[in-house]
Amino acid sequence: MQGVDGQVYPAGTIEFLFKLTASGSGLMSLLDDSLFLMDFEKKLHGYLFDESLTEFFHVHPQYEETQGSWALQQELPVDGHYFFWVEGIVQGPSQTEVLKAGSTFRVLGGQPAHEKPALLLEQLSVSDQGSGAEIEFLDELQTGRSVTFRVRFWREDGSIPQLGQYLGTSLHVTGASLASGEMVHAHGMVFREQGQDVVYVSAVFPEAGSYRLWLQFVESEVLRTVPLSFEVRE
Repeated sequence: MQGVDGQVYPAGTIEFLFKLTASGSGLMSLLDDSLFLMDFEKKLHGYLFDESLTEFFHVHPQYEETQGSWALQQELPVDGHYFFWVEGIVQGPSQTEVLKAGSTFRVLGGQPAHEKPALLLEQLSVSDQGSGAEIEFLDELQTGRSVTFRVRFWREDGSIPQLGQYLGTSLHVTGASLASGEMVHAHGMVFREQGQDVVYVSAVFPEAGSYRLWLQFVESEVLRTVPLSFEVRE
């Protein structure tokens, strides 16, 4: 991500301009939007979060033909060290490939930065304005292997949650390592169990330590973003 890594931005509305490149035959080539396929209704997905894993934004940069760069405008009022990851599917000469690229930057001059904790306390259930979600791991939480977990949804008033669609799916799952900021992104499959929708998700966690997991889903026509946390072992 040329143009973002190591930059310092003033807090507030930040305009990001960056280039994406790929190497082949010893040469570097710029990746414009013509090379990306639509993936969950967008050509490029972006994820911004601070090193404490408190601030989180799922964003969608757009390609600016006149500048030959990808562009994004985002409000970031809180100071700190941030990670910026982008992900998309690129059509190569013979096959499609997943592009995943990351950068870091700093924000200064705004609200005080969140303190980065030594670890995150386990939290596997969380609510948001009367609607909630909880996860149950069906495999051992270990690095380097596919881990499957089940996501159940609930409402504080006891009624059955009504899941909708967000960017072409029922659930977006974004995770990040507290130690390194390495990102994990996954989606799931919806099943009907006991009259309610549940989602099964599989993901690989690249390193041991604390992780934050943000679940994004539409329930009762409202987009919810809820954070969970847990520990992954070697």
